Amino acid sequence: MQIRVRLTLQFILIAASILVVAFFYIHFQFKLNLQDEYYDSLRSKALLIAEMVAGKKTDEQEFKIEAPTEMSSPLVADYPENISIYTPDGKRLYSFNPAPNDIKQAAFDDVRIYGECRFPHGKFSALAIPYMNKAGEDYVVIAESVFDQVHLDNLTQILILVFLISITLVAIGGWFFARQALAPVSRIMNQVDALLPTDMSHRLVTTNQHDELSRLVITFNKLLDRIQQVFGLQKMFLSNISHELKNPLNVIVSQVEVTLQNERSEEEYVATLSSVLSDVKELNEVADKLMQMARINSDGAMIRFQPLRIDEMIWQTKETLLKNHPEYTIHFEVVNLPDNEQQLFFNGNEQLLRTALD
Repeated sequence: MQIRVRLTLQFILIAASILVVAFFYIHFQFKLNLQDEYYDSLRSKALLIAEMVAGKKTDEQEFKIEAPTEMSSPLVADYPENISIYTPDGKRLYSFNPAPNDIKQAAFDDVRIYGECRFPHGKFSALAIPYMNKAGEDYVVIAESVFDQVHLDNLTQILILVFLISITLVAIGGWFFARQALAPVSRIMNQVDALLPTDMSHRLVTTNQHDELSRLVITFNKLLDRIQQVFGLQKMFLSNISHELKNPLNVIVSQVEVTLQNERSEEEYVATLSSVLSDVKELNEVADKLMQMARINSDGAMIRFQPLRIDEMIWQTKETLLKNHPEYTIHFEVVNLPDNEQQLFFNGNEQLLRTALD
């Protein structure tokens, strides 16, 4: 999966999670507010009816409820809301609707314990509250009605629509911003593809921003510097091999070719072989030096250092060089020799320094 697609999906998941949590909270709070308003309305109606009916009670006949007839029974059973007045022990005294009473005794027990309770009653949501009139008589007023969820359903549809639109916008915005965020990476990739092994002088272009991508470009350029240095050392090493081995080999080939052109005496063959042997020894010495140089270039951490005296090393190298090449003339000029001999000591590798001086 491409990074751009993965970033877009992450944006969508994060936004969707936030929206779902927020919308669930909004839906829950809105539902609680609707229920509170609904029960507040039932409470107001219940207290109003109780005040009108039982507030100034003078005769029990005012509480008489007519029994439903067969003709009215199917209609009275299907009512949108109802308010009834009961005695604390559950006897119904008054009701808007004369349908049969099926309120459970548990509702009256809860009113007696908690003072006010909400309970489901079939398709209705009912509220039972205690009431005392001016005569000091206790009653239980139960108001019930069908909870209207039209506003809650409308809110649910609006939230779903807003969620879909928001996710669509987040997906489009995430795809666009992911492209913008990855544009520097694409430029870096194009620059890396343009690098050629034959020309290691090119470097990636850095920006003025101090961000992770700029640090990546700087690190990559440092890596290119090290690679270019290694290539330079390799080229120099090959050039040294070509230069140092070419001359002795040419001398050997020339001597052998000249010797084979005509018949020679034994002394001449011995002289030629001696000269070839000397050239081969010199060639072997050159190979050893080149191997030492290769060891320096390959792994400098393996070089061992020890205290050395620079003047002694120079004179010893001079003696060795004159011993191998008596025809050489070597001249040294020493200036400002320190009075303290300890200042002539330093840490170094004797064999490699002798090779360099030689």
